[in-house]
Amino acid sequence: MSEVSSTKLSSQGFTRLIGTVLVVLAALAVWHYLAVFRPWYTTQRAGLYQQRQSDLAAMRQALAAYHAKFGRYPATPGFTGAVTAAGTRTNDWLPGLAGEFLPQLPRDPAQSNDPNKQYLYYSDGTDYKLLAHGSGDCALARKDHPELVDPARNCWAYGYWTPAAAAW
Repeated sequence: MSEVSSTKLSSQGFTRLIGTVLVVLAALAVWHYLAVFRPWYTTQRAGLYQQRQSDLAAMRQALAAYHAKFGRYPATPGFTGAVTAAGTRTNDWLPGLAGEFLPQLPRDPAQSNDPNKQYLYYSDGTDYKLLAHGSGDCALARKDHPELVDPARNCWAYGYWTPAAAAW
Protein backbone atom coordinates (compact mmCIF):
# COMPACT_ATOMS: atom_id res chain seq x y z
CA MET A 1 0.00 0.00 0.00
CA SER A 2 2.85 2.39 0.58
CA GLU A 3 4.01 1.76 -2.99
CA VAL A 4 0.60 2.92 -4.33
CA SER A 5 0.63 6.04 -2.11
CA SER A 6 4.18 6.82 -3.21
CA THR A 7 3.18 6.60 -6.89
CA LYS A 8 0.11 8.79 -6.27
CA LEU A 9 2.20 11.43 -4.49
CA SER A 10 4.81 11.27 -7.24
CA SER A 11 2.12 11.76 -9.89
CA GLN A 12 0.65 14.74 -8.01
CA GLY A 13 4.12 16.27 -7.63
CA PHE A 14 4.75 15.88 -11.36
CA THR A 15 1.40 17.53 -12.16
CA ARG A 16 2.27 20.44 -9.86
CA LEU A 17 5.67 20.78 -11.48
CA ILE A 18 4.16 20.91 -14.97
CA GLY A 19 1.57 23.46 -13.77
CA THR A 20 4.31 25.62 -12.25
CA VAL A 21 6.38 25.46 -15.44
CA LEU A 22 3.37 26.48 -17.54
CA VAL A 23 2.62 29.43 -15.24
CA VAL A 24 6.26 30.56 -15.42
CA LEU A 25 6.26 30.30 -19.23
CA ALA A 26 3.01 32.27 -19.46
CA ALA A 27 4.45 34.92 -17.14
CA LEU A 28 7.58 35.17 -19.31
CA ALA A 29 5.45 35.53 -22.45
CA VAL A 30 3.42 38.34 -20.85
CA TRP A 31 6.61 40.04 -19.65
CA HIS A 32 8.12 39.82 -23.14
CA TYR A 33 5.00 41.32 -24.69
CA LEU A 34 4.83 44.19 -22.16
CA ALA A 35 8.55 44.90 -21.86
CA VAL A 36 9.83 44.26 -25.38
CA PHE A 37 7.23 43.94 -28.12
CA ARG A 38 4.59 46.44 -27.01
CA PRO A 39 6.94 49.43 -26.52
CA TRP A 40 8.62 48.73 -29.89
CA TYR A 41 5.28 48.29 -31.65
CA THR A 42 3.77 51.37 -29.99
CA THR A 43 6.83 53.49 -30.80
CA GLN A 44 6.84 52.33 -34.42
CA ARG A 45 3.10 52.94 -34.81
CA ALA A 46 3.39 56.39 -33.22
CA GLY A 47 6.21 57.29 -35.62
CA LEU A 48 4.14 56.26 -38.65
CA TYR A 49 1.16 58.17 -37.26
CA GLN A 50 3.24 61.35 -36.86
CA GLN A 51 4.56 61.01 -40.42
CA ARG A 52 1.01 60.59 -41.73
CA GLN A 53 -0.11 63.68 -39.82
CA SER A 54 2.76 65.66 -41.33
CA ASP A 55 2.10 64.37 -44.86
CA LEU A 56 -1.64 65.08 -44.66
CA ALA A 57 -1.06 68.60 -43.32
CA ALA A 58 1.42 69.35 -46.14
CA MET A 59 -1.02 68.06 -48.77
CA ARG A 60 -3.85 70.06 -47.19
CA GLN A 61 -1.74 73.24 -47.41
CA ALA A 62 -0.83 72.45 -51.01
CA LEU A 63 -4.52 71.93 -51.83
CA ALA A 64 -5.33 75.32 -50.28
CA ALA A 65 -2.60 76.97 -52.38
CA TYR A 66 -3.87 75.19 -55.51
CA HIS A 67 -7.42 76.36 -54.74
CA ALA A 68 -6.21 79.94 -54.14
CA LYS A 69 -4.49 79.97 -57.54
CA PHE A 70 -7.08 78.15 -59.67
CA GLY A 71 -10.35 78.63 -57.75
CA ARG A 72 -10.95 74.86 -57.62
CA TYR A 73 -9.36 71.66 -56.34
CA PRO A 74 -7.71 69.08 -58.62
CA ALA A 75 -10.59 66.88 -59.80
CA THR A 76 -10.42 63.07 -59.94
CA PRO A 77 -12.93 60.52 -61.27
CA GLY A 78 -13.01 58.75 -57.87
CA PHE A 79 -10.74 58.00 -54.95
CA THR A 80 -7.14 57.76 -56.16
CA GLY A 81 -3.91 56.79 -54.44
CA ALA A 82 -0.30 55.92 -55.19
CA VAL A 83 -1.30 52.27 -55.70
CA THR A 84 -4.11 51.67 -58.18
CA ALA A 85 -6.81 49.04 -57.75
CA ALA A 86 -4.83 46.89 -60.20
CA GLY A 87 -1.78 47.12 -57.92
CA THR A 88 0.37 49.39 -60.08
CA ARG A 89 2.08 52.46 -58.66
CA THR A 90 1.62 56.00 -59.87
CA ASN A 91 3.43 59.15 -58.77
CA ASP A 92 0.75 61.61 -59.92
CA TRP A 93 -2.17 60.28 -57.90
CA LEU A 94 -3.16 63.78 -56.78
CA PRO A 95 -2.95 65.66 -60.08
CA GLY A 96 -1.36 69.08 -60.32
CA LEU A 97 0.23 69.32 -56.85
CA ALA A 98 3.68 67.82 -57.38
CA GLY A 99 6.18 70.37 -58.59
CA GLU A 100 4.57 73.73 -57.98
CA PHE A 101 2.77 73.08 -54.68
CA LEU A 102 4.74 70.12 -53.25
CA PRO A 103 8.21 68.85 -54.18
CA GLN A 104 6.63 65.41 -54.67
CA LEU A 105 3.52 63.60 -53.55
CA PRO A 106 4.08 61.65 -50.36
CA ARG A 107 3.35 57.97 -50.09
CA ASP A 108 2.02 56.39 -46.91
CA PRO A 109 5.06 55.61 -44.71
CA ALA A 110 4.08 51.92 -44.37
CA GLN A 111 4.81 51.63 -48.12
CA SER A 112 2.03 49.07 -48.56
CA ASN A 113 1.14 47.75 -52.00
CA ASP A 114 -2.44 47.22 -50.82
CA PRO A 115 -4.66 49.83 -52.54
CA ASN A 116 -6.86 49.92 -49.41
CA LYS A 117 -3.96 50.94 -47.15
CA GLN A 118 -2.63 54.24 -48.45
CA TYR A 119 -3.35 57.94 -48.82
CA LEU A 120 -6.49 58.48 -50.87
CA TYR A 121 -7.84 61.60 -52.53
CA TYR A 122 -11.11 62.42 -54.24
CA SER A 123 -12.44 65.72 -55.54
CA ASP A 124 -15.17 66.93 -57.84
CA GLY A 125 -13.29 70.23 -58.23
CA THR A 126 -15.50 72.04 -55.71
CA ASP A 127 -14.94 69.83 -52.65
CA TYR A 128 -12.34 67.24 -51.69
CA LYS A 129 -11.53 64.44 -49.29
CA LEU A 130 -7.95 63.48 -48.39
CA LEU A 131 -7.42 60.40 -46.21
CA ALA A 132 -4.90 58.13 -44.57
CA HIS A 133 -6.92 55.00 -45.31
CA GLY A 134 -6.55 51.59 -43.63
CA SER A 135 -3.42 52.60 -41.71
CA GLY A 136 -4.40 50.80 -38.52
CA ASP A 137 -3.63 53.79 -36.31
CA CYS A 138 -6.98 55.52 -36.35
CA ALA A 139 -7.30 55.02 -32.59
CA LEU A 140 -4.38 57.45 -32.20
CA ALA A 141 -6.16 59.97 -34.42
CA ARG A 142 -9.37 59.51 -32.46
CA LYS A 143 -7.44 60.26 -29.26
CA ASP A 144 -5.35 63.18 -30.57
CA HIS A 145 -7.63 64.77 -33.19
CA PRO A 146 -11.11 63.23 -33.20
CA GLU A 147 -12.24 65.79 -35.76
CA LEU A 148 -9.95 64.11 -38.31
CA VAL A 149 -11.63 60.70 -38.06
CA ASP A 150 -13.60 60.07 -41.24
CA PRO A 151 -17.31 60.01 -40.37
CA ALA A 152 -18.06 57.83 -43.41
CA ARG A 153 -15.58 55.07 -42.46
CA ASN A 154 -15.92 54.64 -38.67
CA CYS A 155 -12.21 54.92 -37.86
CA TRP A 156 -10.95 53.07 -40.91
CA ALA A 157 -9.55 56.39 -42.13
CA TYR A 158 -8.70 59.91 -41.01
CA GLY A 159 -7.71 63.10 -42.76
CA TYR A 160 -9.11 66.35 -44.12
CA TRP A 161 -12.11 67.26 -46.23
CA THR A 162 -14.38 70.12 -47.10
CA PRO A 163 -17.74 70.09 -45.30
CA ALA A 164 -19.70 68.92 -48.36
CA ALA A 165 -17.31 65.97 -48.83
CA ALA A 166 -17.64 64.60 -45.28
CA ALA A 167 -20.02 61.81 -46.31
CA TRP A 168 -17.98 60.63 -49.32
